[in-house]
Amino acid sequence: MAFQGRDQEELKIVAAELGIVEAGRMKALRDVFGDTLVSLGSSNPNVVVLDADLANSTKADKFAMAYPGRFLQMGIAEQNFVGVCRRLSFNGFVPWLSSFTVFFTHRAIDPIRMLVAQTHANVKIGAAYAGLMTGLTGKTHQDVQDLAIMRGMPDMTVLAPADAIEGEAIIRWGH
Repeated sequence: MAFQGRDQEELKIVAAELGIVEAGRMKALRDVFGDTLVSLGSSNPNVVVLDADLANSTKADKFAMAYPGRFLQMGIAEQNFVGVCRRLSFNGFVPWLSSFTVFFTHRAIDPIRMLVAQTHANVKIGAAYAGLMTGLTGKTHQDVQDLAIMRGMPDMTVLAPADAIEGEAIIRWGH
């Protein structure tokens, strides 16, 4: 959770009051993302993951470690990796994109609309750190329009899990 202008000690107190800081009580959604992709990759050799230089933050690096031949590090080139995913999907692969939400909704929005949504490509977008609750990433990584932008796309299903259980279920359903 992001609390602008609060120091770390105050942040810990607020988080404890909300019951979200005890280790082992709740798995982080980014860990759910990485672990579930690894699981899907074990049962489907056509699952591939493309990352925009944020695998350590989104935990797509777990898939990279398990299946290095099916992981593509695309660098900070969000528009390009959307296009690559579209082609992979048309060749029978099940591509998962991994980046921060704000980079999908602002840097890669045109290729998402033109290449994925309008062609009904079987591309999965794993968008991390949506909305304003992006931890300590700061205002450059926060976006209040992200859900509205993606929901306006043709044939686009947007799901936002509340916890680890929903997160895994959504990823498996989307696969």
